[in-house]
Amino acid sequence: MPEPGLPESFNVLMHAELKGLGLDVIRRISTVKCLSTRVLRQIIFSIYVL
Repeated sequence: MPEPGLPESFNVLMHAELKGLGLDVIRRISTVKCLSTRVLRQIIFSIYVL
């Protein structure tokens, strides 16, 4: 049975995106699993607004 939450491919994509923006704050992909999609969207929105 698949684990609930974000798919691993999404976690990898988000990690690469944040790292590409110079925000290598997520050292482990598993950390992203703790965040909801809504929180991740807010983080990305905040980055692009800056």
